[in-house]
Amino acid sequence: MALTKKALASLVEGLSCEHMDAIPVNKDWTEEAALALDGLPQNMDGYTYAEHETCSECGKTLALVNQFSECRHSEIDEECGCEGYIHSEGPMMNYFYPCDFKGSIEEAALALDGLPLCAIELSDGTKGLALTGGGMDLSWEICEAYIALGFLPPVHFCGNLPRMSGKTLKDDGTRMVIAAAKRSAEVTWQRAGRDCERIAELEKSIRGEDIARTRRK
Repeated sequence: MALTKKALASLVEGLSCEHMDAIPVNKDWTEEAALALDGLPQNMDGYTYAEHETCSECGKTLALVNQFSECRHSEIDEECGCEGYIHSEGPMMNYFYPCDFKGSIEEAALALDGLPLCAIELSDGTKGLALTGGGMDLSWEICEAYIALGFLPPVHFCGNLPRMSGKTLKDDGTRMVIAAAKRSAEVTWQRAGRDCERIAELEKSIRGEDIARTRRK
């Protein structure tokens, strides 16, 4: 059953405004930076990543941490006995999307199941996201990732969601992204309006002081 407008509005209302102004940060996602957090050159940020991947045999979804190659399920979970394969490539596209997700990096990765993104934690503790694939505009998916982690999507992406993406309003996920994107834009507009009012008040106050000083001369 599709989400009602009321249910959709309630879900959007529960999303945090914390990252509405987040913008992409350029990062060099070299494998060496993830596997050798200590002793890196000063110009290179070390990081840990967790990516959700599904076992080819049993179908279980796991959070892989700094696992850049294919491995057997049993190598990660010795008790499972499954000999299926799991493959992880890690972050790519050289962009970092700030996102202070709650819980562990593994929990964040599992929350991103179905999306081409992984959870990242830099060596200084800063948390965020990175794409695990590319080749097209993935603004929809980036917005979905923020929503999946409990945040309104960044305005940076909201006004530029690609139209030719095969989306339909019959899909709750599409409606959720649009509703959350609208909310991000509305809150940003409201904040900008209040800022304009405060600036106008400041200008009026300074003008009044200028007039008062002129009269005293």
